[in-house]
Amino acid sequence: MGENFAAKPAEIGGMGGLAQTSADHLTKLEGLLHEASPSTGYDGLMEFLKAPVSECTAATVARVQARQSVTLAMAAELKRSAWLFSATDHGNAEALARAHTHTEVVNTATACTLATTYDVVPGVEQYPATGEPDLSVPEHKGADIRGMIDSTTGVLKDIDAAIQTVTNWVSGSAWSPTAQIVKPLSGNWTELERAGAIYSQAGGGCETVGRNLRDGARRLDASWDGRSAIAYQGYVAHLIKALEWEAPSGRLAERVLAATSEQIQKSAKALLQKVNDVIQEKIIGAGLKDVFVKAATKVLPGQWIYMAWEIGEAIVELWQEATKVVDTVKTLINDAKAVIEAIEDPVNFAEDKAEAAIKDKLEPITNAVHEARDDAKFAADLTSVADTSAVTGAPSIDFSVGSGDTPWQSAS
Repeated sequence: MGENFAAKPAEIGGMGGLAQTSADHLTKLEGLLHEASPSTGYDGLMEFLKAPVSECTAATVARVQARQSVTLAMAAELKRSAWLFSATDHGNAEALARAHTHTEVVNTATACTLATTYDVVPGVEQYPATGEPDLSVPEHKGADIRGMIDSTTGVLKDIDAAIQTVTNWVSGSAWSPTAQIVKPLSGNWTELERAGAIYSQAGGGCETVGRNLRDGARRLDASWDGRSAIAYQGYVAHLIKALEWEAPSGRLAERVLAATSEQIQKSAKALLQKVNDVIQEKIIGAGLKDVFVKAATKVLPGQWIYMAWEIGEAIVELWQEATKVVDTVKTLINDAKAVIEAIEDPVNFAEDKAEAAIKDKLEPITNAVHEARDDAKFAADLTSVADTSAVTGAPSIDFSVGSGDTPWQSAS
């Protein structure tokens, strides 16, 4: 940009139109993000992720709302500037702009407000958005392990109480596979994948909005010089950086939640299958279901009590294995919570060396899930998310070209 002031109102007004479109896109992305809020399926151990996902969604929505607010205000200020620079007399410029102001209704994802904007200047140039955010809402899906959970529930229906009695004989402590395996694993783990997909999709949408604004700013650069132009380019650059940060943040959330879901379902499938196999082999398949239940209540003679004891020992071994698997699931949940919290509040988390902390928490799931070809991109996203300067440097006040003679000043 040259140092002397120069401006083409039709181009500035066109950029104002693009900023308006961008604000509209961000409003719709807010609506998409609300879909990630936990609604159904967060049962059993999955309940421990309900609050973190809900809070992460709210925090992400708040960031996008903040970007939408300043983008909408920027659109109005660019349109106002176009009228200012259309005036032949600087002294009448403000009056000319005010003559073309009006109030319009702005609908957001959660509210309806009024905003001041301006008419387009004559001959305004069109600054079309070069990309459109994907606003489709991912569908709800049933968990792959749902059928196995239902099957195991049916198998255990009549013998769970007997298992508790017999395990108490054998180990001195009662164990209920229904209470300690089936119920903890009964959540719809695919809801985590859906939430992650929404975060990634919304983050990509923010990146698209940022790219559109960058394309427009580059085009406008040739048509606007001076102090106000430099101020605008600096302002929009910070806004673009903040919008683009949401893309790696969303992808990281998607990877973590998908990996958590996959690993938990994998472990749960193996455990539920083992439960079914042991019960089928030791009790049902051997034709001992009724005997086992009666033996557990000490109705049958001693020889059947002994058989129940032997079966009980096999079930205690199953109990021990189940405990390890459930503990692994709890660890995966805690690791996922740590990363979700980092994405929810990246600035404060960065004080604890976010990148190293996230990598440490991710290790148990990333080693098993991520393929080598994805490692470089994953590492790049991790580094981008840990660099919170994009978030802290995001515009927090509305853009203004200034008042009086300031808008027309040349750069010194």
